[in-house]
Amino acid sequence: MDASKDTFQEKPIRPALITVMCILTIVGSSIGIVLDMISFFSLQVGNVDIPYPIWLPGLGIAFGAGKIVAAVFMLNMKKLGFYIYAPLEAGVACLSMVSGKIQMEYMDVSFVNQTLPFDPSIISMVTTGMWVILSIAFIILYGSQLSKME
Repeated sequence: MDASKDTFQEKPIRPALITVMCILTIVGSSIGIVLDMISFFSLQVGNVDIPYPIWLPGLGIAFGAGKIVAAVFMLNMKKLGFYIYAPLEAGVACLSMVSGKIQMEYMDVSFVNQTLPFDPSIISMVTTGMWVILSIAFIILYGSQLSKME
């Protein structure tokens, strides 16, 4: 009886926080991949006057796919998923800062609307800050559940 207990290991119980965060990661990354694909192909096909580097959406697609793989690992309660996810999410935060900087420069140069009571580049700064804060929060929340994974 003891020998059968040694060979059969119980799978760790998945906390609800990990389930919810993995679902949010998969849905958010999927949406990000679709948006990055649209951006990637519109930069190649269209006559775009925004000086936007083509490698930026390409990296976004790769990081998004990697985050989906990492979320699947974490759904299966594997620590490897966190170790894949954390650097990819940090990379996404860096990409959002680069993208935000490019958008702010574009808005400063070409978007002039005297009727607005604020500088339109503030919108880019706020959304960039939001993505960076969300990235840090997700890494911290996933990391807090790391002891429950195998």
